[in-house]
Amino acid sequence: MREMLIVLQRDFLAHVNTRAFIISTILVPTLIAVMFILPRAMDAGAARTFVLVNEASDHVADTFVQALTAEPRTARDNRYAIKRETGSFETLRAPLNERVLANEIEGYVVIPTDVLSGQKILFRARSVSSPRVIFDLQLAAQRAVQSEKLRQSGVGSELVQVLWERVNVDSVRITQQGEKPGSAVSGFMFAYLVAFLIYILVVMYGASILRSVFEEKRNRISEIVVSSVPAGRFLTGKILGVGAAAVLQVVIWVAIVFAIMGLPVLPVPSDTAALLSVDSRIAPAGGCF
Repeated sequence: MREMLIVLQRDFLAHVNTRAFIISTILVPTLIAVMFILPRAMDAGAARTFVLVNEASDHVADTFVQALTAEPRTARDNRYAIKRETGSFETLRAPLNERVLANEIEGYVVIPTDVLSGQKILFRARSVSSPRVIFDLQLAAQRAVQSEKLRQSGVGSELVQVLWERVNVDSVRITQQGEKPGSAVSGFMFAYLVAFLIYILVVMYGASILRSVFEEKRNRISEIVVSSVPAGRFLTGKILGVGAAAVLQVVIWVAIVFAIMGLPVLPVPSDTAALLSVDSRIAPAGGCF
């Protein structure tokens, strides 16, 4: 047992004192923050201005603008301003593209003539990587198209407004400590990240054990050690030493994660675990364009 603890201590210190361990310990939480927190912090609550080119009926355009420019429900929702341009998409396409490239406008939306049958609008901008913007445009377009179809079917505008009233779901987890806020999307993303983290640790530290054994075999160190320590205890000590280094690294990552979650400049909703706050509105919906 004493021999195994000596091997464990040696391999633990050998991994912890390496430059790769220190760099990866700092780099992984930083990458998580860059991938999950900064895009949300930059995207949330922004004021955006788009140009609208309407080739459909005025009712479709009015409903689209009304839905998109509605008062934000929370401070994290985007605020939109719409400027209308008169003309067809073909004649305005080149000038609008030049204005986008010149940073005069962020982008423009085109409602084509066949939007009711084609179920598609066009969005052109310098950047189309914001899921929140795409979802807001999609939701506004769906409401405009469906409202027009209902109007053509004889449904009054007041009834249409009632049909569009949103129903929220207040999801709460029941635990031994009582009721706590919960989210299906954040729970899934948290489990996905944990599984991915375990995979990375197994691959990284498995390769580290293999590399260590190969190095000791090449330098004939293992033969000298095995002559005084049983092979089973030697290998067990190596695995436990590397595993202890992995556990220490994960503990440091978790500490950094909770430190980032506690920073006031990067707010994270209380119902989201491990930096994986995902807006429940941003989910695939029918009629994607």
